[in-house]
Amino acid sequence: MKYSELKERQAKALTSFYLAIIAVKSREEQEYSKSGLQLLVVGNSGGIALLGAFMLNLAARGESYRPYVAPLALFVLGAILASLMYVPLIAVANGAVSHLGNSLEKFFKDELSAEQLQSYGFNAVGRIVLLILLVGSIGSFFTAVVWTLVSLLRI
Repeated sequence: MKYSELKERQAKALTSFYLAIIAVKSREEQEYSKSGLQLLVVGNSGGIALLGAFMLNLAARGESYRPYVAPLALFVLGAILASLMYVPLIAVANGAVSHLGNSLEKFFKDELSAEQLQSYGFNAVGRIVLLILLVGSIGSFFTAVVWTLVSLLRI
């Protein structure tokens, strides 16, 4: 059904409906993505801070901090991978807003039907890259935590 085929009340209702959906979905997706990434960055950064402080304390007392260098490197890697996830997410978020705006404009000019409105997101390669960054960051975090705990239990 084309936009011009709708009665005025239906057109206004449909316009409001689509705009409300876009606003809600956009906010939801941004909040979920932002919260998850913040947890990864903060978790890895917290590991860096705690382990770094512990290693400095060991060094100040003249004790060996060598067993903790590898877990520290894993925390750093996890923080970098989590931070790198922001780049494609920001790019796609900007592209999605632009795409939705253009699609709605075409819909309201009767160049697209309601059935032709499509969403915008990552292609398969983008999803794979994000998945690799996510799994790498989570894997680095948990490996570093376990490695640190095992090293601490040996003391």
